[in-house]
This record gives sequence, C-alpha cells and structure tokens, in this order.
Amino acid sequence: MSNIKEVAVNKIKVKEHFRPINLDKVDDLVKSVLAVGLINPIVINSDFELIAGNHRLQAYREIGFNQIECRVLDLLELEEQLLQCDENLIRLDLNVIERSEHLSHRDELLISLGRRAKVGDNQYKGSLGSQTTKSLAKDLGISRSKYYQIKSICKIDADVRELLKKTDVADNLDALMLIQKQEVLIQSAIAKRLTNGCNLRELIKDLKKEAEKERQLKELDTYKINFDNDNIKLFCDDFRNNKIEDNSVKLIWCDPPYTEDINLYGDLAKFGQSVLAEGGSLFCYIAQARLKEVIDLMCDHLTYYWIIAVKNEYSSGRDGKGIFISWKPILWWVKGNRKNFGRYKNIF
Repeated sequence: MSNIKEVAVNKIKVKEHFRPINLDKVDDLVKSVLAVGLINPIVINSDFELIAGNHRLQAYREIGFNQIECRVLDLLELEEQLLQCDENLIRLDLNVIERSEHLSHRDELLISLGRRAKVGDNQYKGSLGSQTTKSLAKDLGISRSKYYQIKSICKIDADVRELLKKTDVADNLDALMLIQKQEVLIQSAIAKRLTNGCNLRELIKDLKKEAEKERQLKELDTYKINFDNDNIKLFCDDFRNNKIEDNSVKLIWCDPPYTEDINLYGDLAKFGQSVLAEGGSLFCYIAQARLKEVIDLMCDHLTYYWIIAVKNEYSSGRDGKGIFISWKPILWWVKGNRKNFGRYKNIF
C-alpha cells in the first residue's frame, strides 16, 4: 500500500545510490515549484529512506521549505507482490499478453524497491542486487531482445488487451507486436473484428482505409456552407451515389485511390459522361503503371484529350519496377467536343 503525507525535509534519508545532483535541473524545479507547487510527490519507504525524487527534494531544500509531500510505500507488501509475480511467471499457462503484463508489473515493483538498474532512472541505480534487463531476461531463459518484445505488448490499450485475451492472438507474439504499433482506435477495431484464421495484415489495412475515409468525411462535414461562388458546389459523398443533375457540370477534378479495383475508373468515366455538360472536362490522377488499363476503361465513355505531368518534389520507386518516379500523370478527358479557349502548360 502507499499513502500521501507531509514529511519534514530534514527527516528524509538519501542513500548513496542516486546519480549526482544536476544543478540546472534543480534550478528548473525550484522555478516550477514556486510557480505551480509540487506536481509529483517524492517517494519514500516507511523508514523515511528516499526511493525516488532526489532532485525534487533538493529543490525544496534550496527554497527552504520545511515540509514536502511524500508517497510512502509499504515495502513488505511490495515484496509480497514481487514474490507472487515471480511465481506466476514460472507458470507455463500464461499467454503472451499475461506474461507481458506480469513483466511490466514486476519492473514497476523492482523500481519501487530500488532493485531495477535502468539507464536514466533515478532509482537505486548501481546498488547491490539491482537487476538489468539482461539479468531479468536470463532469469526467464530468454534473450534481452525477446524480453523487450514481450514487455512491449503492454503498449496495447488495456481494454483492448482484455478483448484480445479471448482470441488465438493472445499467444501470438508477432501478431501482438503488429497490433501494438497501431493507434488505439485501430487496436480496438482489430480486437472487435478479429476472427480465428483471418489475415491480420489485411484486416489492419482495411481498418486504416476505413479510418481515413471516416476522417475525411468528418473533415468535409466541417464545411457548413458551400463556396461563395454559386457556380461551385461541394458534394460530400461517393460519386457512385450520383445525386447530381445530368449535363450540369463543367469540370470534375479527382484523385481516385489507385490500389482499389481498377474498374473504379470505368465507373468514374461513366459518371462524367452522365453529369458533364457538352465540352466539359474530367481530370484524374493515375499511377504510371496502370495508365494503359485506365485509358482502355475510360475511353468507352469519354474522349481522351491530353496527359498532364505534375512534378514530384521527391523521386520514389514505389511502383515496384525499379523506376524512380519524378512526375505524376493526370489524364484529361472531355465529353463530346471541347472548344479551345486558350493555351495551357502540360507540366506543373
């Protein structure tokens, strides 16, 4: 158990296990304490020995305060919890999630007891019997990297972990590591839609697409009014749910998702053929690798007019053919005959 109480500064004992005092850090803490008070109490045991907060304690001494707020830990209870945790880790029926939770809790207990050697921690670093990650991993019969991997599973949201414990993924370290790299909303969606035997990577890919689509729709919903120009209207919808009057649009500009069904471009051309006025234009981005397929699909409904090149600031080879892409194509299509109103550059 732990409790918070005021303790006399001169009553607190500081052993020699702490790092040397950083005076700049103490100065910053003095300013912070004078401005907003002590945000985090220091930690002591029942014998008034400091466990954590040496710089905070020094700041109080610099200011001249006689009392400081402390969290007092019951080391006997911590010892009992540590023993119980060690016994549980020996069990063979823990899944990876449960093992991760035990390792994280064990680390917290060791830190509170001053037995955890960890770079940067202000705990009994270097004291006799302090344990490193390497020694902890060795005790469990695993490598240090495996120890880090298992412990990292606790980065998964706590509620999500509880859901995942009911699935086959609970004992699949590789799958859990993939899940913990996702943001919490995606983690939660995975846990709710995960089924035995499903392709986790494909599920994550689909969920990210859905999340991005939802984000875009929410962003579009922020536009409460259309443009001041009465000739421009904003439609927040999938173009395949056509609610636009036929022959009423002069120009369509779009950037379809390249990785989805290529037939989407055929649907787009059919949509343009329906809503564009005579001589109207449709501009659409396309990946170089799919140019021929897209042109074949779209020319059944619209007339090919030109191809425009948009320069990329950075070259990439993402099409997988070893080509460093320095420009991105935009196809220009028209409905019927287009009147020429001027001269235009075809590179931007």
